[in-house]
Amino acid sequence: MDLNTYLVTFKFFIELQAKDPTTSLAHYFDVISGTSTGGLMTAMLAAPNSTDSDHPLFTPSEVIEFYKLYGPDIFKARYNYQASKN
Repeated sequence: MDLNTYLVTFKFFIELQAKDPTTSLAHYFDVISGTSTGGLMTAMLAAPNSTDSDHPLFTPSEVIEFYKLYGPDIFKARYNYQASKN
């Protein structure tokens, strides 16, 4: 999935949370997982909040803001330079 797909998915999660702002995604899903950036998002949503163990460290909207802020640096084009053979 690309970043836009993740953002659409998280907007859906935000709509779920809007119905009950006191709940977390764990109340809707038994398992969340991901690879690469999905794993990062999963960790952000699954990490326990030290001040309130019933809620995650990050909300879905905070994850979206994180990606809006840091996404351009995380996903900027990288050039693959090969060592020249002599």
